[in-house]
Amino acid sequence: MVLACLAKSPDRGAIEIVESLLADNNVRAEAELSMLGIIRNMTGPVPDEAKTAAQTLRAKSKNETIKKEAAAVIRLVDKFEDYIMAWQVSGPYSKPFADTFETAFGPEEADADDVSWKTLAIRKTGNRPWMFDLRAAIGGQRKAGYARTWVHCDAEQAARLDFGTDDGNKVWLNGKLVHANGAGGPAVPGEHKVPVILQKGWNALLLKVTQDTGTWQFCFAIREPDGGKLEGLGIRASEPIK
Repeated sequence: MVLACLAKSPDRGAIEIVESLLADNNVRAEAELSMLGIIRNMTGPVPDEAKTAAQTLRAKSKNETIKKEAAAVIRLVDKFEDYIMAWQVSGPYSKPFADTFETAFGPEEADADDVSWKTLAIRKTGNRPWMFDLRAAIGGQRKAGYARTWVHCDAEQAARLDFGTDDGNKVWLNGKLVHANGAGGPAVPGEHKVPVILQKGWNALLLKVTQDTGTWQFCFAIREPDGGKLEGLGIRASEPIK
């Protein structure tokens, strides 16, 4: 029962508990399933650690199905590049005769109490799992959707938001609007480049994406000011406990 509960955790500490039980023949099968569940939950927030844990599980498991599932996680993480993969999503939103780009819906209002969020699933097929499909996640046409995540820095530092959306977008960092573009068109990686300062500790990132017709997508990365990979960031889709 404990192992079944741990399988629902995204906490890297749970891996340490479960991994120690892989050598216990009395609970090996349950421990392997539990570890696989934890790894899958870690894939978005800490993909590098998820990959390392999956490599360990693949090496230690005697179950061919578990080995194949662990290998699938490894292949998936290898496609992530440096994109943010841990998000929550809310929507779709619209109002009769209202401009979805200009209209402020619940997620933009700090005191809104009727906003619900769910984990934005990562696509396991294709070569661009970092391109999130809002049409598949929340549906709708001529709507607005919101995605949020939290980014942790050990120290204040300059960075650059690199992203693409289909269609218009607005971006808030720690409650401040840092970018807005209502133009339509396909989501082109890195089309929008926004210089920002990340504060020490957790930074709240909120993205609004509007949709006219057709596809409804976005991809998002945080990079060095010159576009290089920014190391040492922590990502989590749920609000950190203060």
